[in-house]
Amino acid sequence: MKITKRQLKRIIREAVTKQTMRSLKDAVADAVIAKSSIGRQATGISVREDKDFQVEWDTEYAFKVTIKGSMGQKEQWQAVSNIETSKVQIVGRI
Repeated sequence: MKITKRQLKRIIREAVTKQTMRSLKDAVADAVIAKSSIGRQATGISVREDKDFQVEWDTEYAFKVTIKGSMGQKEQWQAVSNIETSKVQIVGRI
């Protein structure tokens, strides 16, 4: 029986606990805030998994990050994080 790439990703995703995904999102948020021009003036941040972005490895997840500033400014960033190493790579602004 062959497992498709999609099925393998689903199995891996289910194996990752909610806590691990939460800490990945926290690491992504911290990295993007450090790179952002809004930075510490952020009043809100949203980190969502970006399923449309093609990642290189099955252990990587792509995220879209939206930061809102106190003066109405808004920035969107894209980042990739690896569940094995917990390293975050900022792809850039969207």
